[in-house]
Amino acid sequence: SLPDRSWFGLDGNDFEAKLGDGLLSEGFVACLTDIKQGSSAKCTIAGECLLPDLCSEEEQHAIVPVEYWNSDQSEDIDLPSVILEVSVTAIDDTGKKRRDPMTMSLQQKEERSQVLKERGTALYKARRFRRAESVWHEGV
Repeated sequence: SLPDRSWFGLDGNDFEAKLGDGLLSEGFVACLTDIKQGSSAKCTIAGECLLPDLCSEEEQHAIVPVEYWNSDQSEDIDLPSVILEVSVTAIDDTGKKRRDPMTMSLQQKEERSQVLKERGTALYKARRFRRAESVWHEGV
């Protein structure tokens, strides 16, 4: 069973979430991104996709066993999974333009880039290679 933690970065059934801050699990972000406002979907999230970018080593190993991280990550290790039914009732994208790299000032781009590179480096050190590469490239 999964540890007693809000590993999706939320509490309760109704919540607000900010995508891209590293607090929601990777799989949950993918699920939310794929659902249109006013609709629902069933999402299966498994293995390292259950993890948010920003979690402790203890939380990481509680969800995905240390044996997986110490392997070449291609071994057949039984990893946890969850099935969620998610409904998106509203999307607030008022800050979307402000987060768009095409409309950011050079200083904002540099700050965003640095945060993403640091997050990618931390993920790499935690042996989360696939996710580290994805986050690091967002910052390049």
